[in-house]
Amino acid sequence: MKHFVMRFWQVRTLSERLLLVALAAFLSFIVGYSILWIPSARGISQLEHELPKMRDEFSRMQSMAEELNASKANAPQRGLTPEALVPAVRDSLKGAGLLTQKIEPLTNGQVAVEFHETGFSTIADWLDQIRQQWKISLVEGYFERTVHPGQVNARMVLQNGA
Repeated sequence: MKHFVMRFWQVRTLSERLLLVALAAFLSFIVGYSILWIPSARGISQLEHELPKMRDEFSRMQSMAEELNASKANAPQRGLTPEALVPAVRDSLKGAGLLTQKIEPLTNGQVAVEFHETGFSTIADWLDQIRQQWKISLVEGYFERTVHPGQVNARMVLQNGA
């Protein structure tokens, strides 16, 4: 192959050689531009578009973290007895307007709660509320998304965190 290329090059005139070199340089430029420059320019423009949103979200998360730390410092520590756990969960569900499929007390002082076709964000807000108000913590959770966006089937095990 090397011999073939050398012979091909030697039989060309000076103007043909210059034309081949110019063509090779042009093709190298086009390939480099297509492979290196275009994707990086697209990525840069996408990042320029998304960066302000990311900065806003980051600052919002920082302010929420500061609020959380302040509320932890100021919140009274209230806990529940194991016997009061089931009624407290029922009352908090009722107050949040959540309908459950099943609330089942477990033998180890925990409570199992099942939801069907319920908004994930609503469940998350409710969990945060009972954590802050009663120090009830999520021990185990199973979430399965449904065909409806934002809706889940969930089974959770809760316990008194105090």
